[in-house]
Amino acid sequence: TGTINYAGIGDDLGAWHGALYAGTATRNAQFSGSRTAEIDFSRYNVILGYDLTRWLTIYGLAGAANADADNRSDDSSSGLFGAGFWAGLLEVDQLSFLTTISRYRVNSGAEISYAGFDEFSWTQFDGFLTFELQNELNNTSSIFPDNIGLFFGPVVSFFESDEYDSDSDNLVGMTVGVNLMFTDDTYLTGAGDFFSDDSSVYGMMGVRF
Repeated sequence: TGTINYAGIGDDLGAWHGALYAGTATRNAQFSGSRTAEIDFSRYNVILGYDLTRWLTIYGLAGAANADADNRSDDSSSGLFGAGFWAGLLEVDQLSFLTTISRYRVNSGAEISYAGFDEFSWTQFDGFLTFELQNELNNTSSIFPDNIGLFFGPVVSFFESDEYDSDSDNLVGMTVGVNLMFTDDTYLTGAGDFFSDDSSVYGMMGVRF
């Protein structure tokens, strides 16, 4: 029914990967025993990655973060640093029995980031596993994407802080998003992560060069 590509098959791309990222999130955190604080985060950073193979990219990030906790009178800003990876685990294309879907992919990734705010530090761990359906649009205009992908799957997110503790009800959630690919090397991504009480939305624009 199509061509199946597994992780590890393919040549080394040897390509750099750059992206701009912006996102906001609401996190519920515990402090002083059983008390709960709601923290609004915003994050803006650049990403620089390297494609070790056609299916694995490692990257570092740097930028700025802002935290506004309802148990504090003032918000706080900090520099943001981190590292992570993206991995394409499976790809199947040429789906002749599905005329509206060109291929599907299974992707995964993980990231660790750190911000040192004025009154507390924040180290966050994130991971995902997504299933993506892609459709080639065959556009001739450079304004519209050549390919659109819809993805969804489980996400894991937890943090360590000298002031707050992760809420155990908000460790595992679901992500839903869209990828717009204008060329093989340029894309735009928008997504939302949803937990029991927490949520986040983000956008990313990237290019390989």
